[in-house]
Amino acid sequence: MAAKKSLHSICRWTFNPGKGGFVPADMRPEWGGKFSTADMIKLVKEKITPRLPDNIQLGIEMHYDNEVNEKTAPEVADALVDTGIYLAMITPGAHVHWGYGGVASLDTNERKAVEDFGLRTVDLAYGPLKKAWHPDAAKAPSLIIWNGSFGYDLASVGIRQMYQNLKESIAGLCKYEEEKGGSLYIGFEPKPNEGHPAMLIPTVASAILFWRKIEEEFGISRDKKGVNKEFGHSEMIG
Repeated sequence: MAAKKSLHSICRWTFNPGKGGFVPADMRPEWGGKFSTADMIKLVKEKITPRLPDNIQLGIEMHYDNEVNEKTAPEVADALVDTGIYLAMITPGAHVHWGYGGVASLDTNERKAVEDFGLRTVDLAYGPLKKAWHPDAAKAPSLIIWNGSFGYDLASVGIRQMYQNLKESIAGLCKYEEEKGGSLYIGFEPKPNEGHPAMLIPTVASAILFWRKIEEEFGISRDKKGVNKEFGHSEMIG
């Protein structure tokens, strides 16, 4: 009897150019710019896949726009197709550019810029990266919402408005994705800190409640919405 397929994914984040995610970018300058996301995919195929049991099916996770963007997406998609590895997840890496609220920001200019950033992430998934999706619609990629900006350093009366902004903006993102096809699974990745001492969506329960609230307030269906229980952030929660 054949073993049941087990789905796993590897993130581009793990394979930074000679450094972790929270150390200086120039820690190993001789590596800088010499290990692209396409290179990482080929490395996974060559070095990691052969070590896995036959029932393991791999996917790749990546952040827009520092790990994949409009310029690199065709090459990345080709690498995925050539290696037989699928796009498992894409997420707006807005934390690379905005640190004071993102789509929850009280700054209208920042908020609009980050909203547009999220829409471009969806465009990329449905555009050049679409050919790297799993052919089974039930195994379509996830669009994960995570941002170290969704938090605050000091409690203030502005927190209520930040939370409302977050709901409105994510509802808009969900509506846009639905117009594109509604095929992606959309998940919220909670974390209690990292980015700011306190976060707007700190726990699994708060993420579940978030989806309930935007369904009630904005008519966003909870179908294909969920929680991304990333291991390290789950450890933070305790």
